[in-house]
Amino acid sequence: MIKGGNSLSFLMVGTGLFFAAILTGCGADSRLLVSREVSYGFRSGESLYFLADYSRKKRGRRFWFILPFEGSITVLHRDISLFRYDIPENRLTRLALLRRDFPLPAANVKHSLFRQSGDRLLIAYIMGQETKERFAFRYDLIDYDLTKGRMEMATVFEDDPRYRKFFGDYESPFTANPGIVGISELNRDYLKGITEEQWGQP
Repeated sequence: MIKGGNSLSFLMVGTGLFFAAILTGCGADSRLLVSREVSYGFRSGESLYFLADYSRKKRGRRFWFILPFEGSITVLHRDISLFRYDIPENRLTRLALLRRDFPLPAANVKHSLFRQSGDRLLIAYIMGQETKERFAFRYDLIDYDLTKGRMEMATVFEDDPRYRKFFGDYESPFTANPGIVGISELNRDYLKGITEEQWGQP
């Protein structure tokens, strides 16, 4: 017969072993999270130009203590690149690596603007804001030479003369501007069949 004190000790030991088993088993359940967001597309002839924000993250260990807890997510890699998709050949080419391994909240390629001026393709996308006190968007402004394949990039605010010169009269919705292909259309009609090997990202 088990005495009251021994019974309580037995229960505590058993409970401890139970939670240890849960912590060990669930803690091993870490998995890789891969995501890729694309911008609007811009069509020039038989080619589409767009940005892609690609990231690989590792989810923290999950464990239980009454309720489930998730560990913090670790960012393993993140980059933003400029791509060209050639429609007749179904060929995807990464033209330039714009940014790599930067803070997660900063960029938003879905808010992207495109405009062509001769052989130059002008692109702007949100790269954060200045301070919490001043809600002013900061943009990466890209000037890409379609003929020579050269690129210049600067980070500017939306009141910068360079930004206002090219995008001050940009229309809303973005698809109302010449050459713009919507994000859903870009994914559905052009990028759906692209393999990871074609993307060529780590």
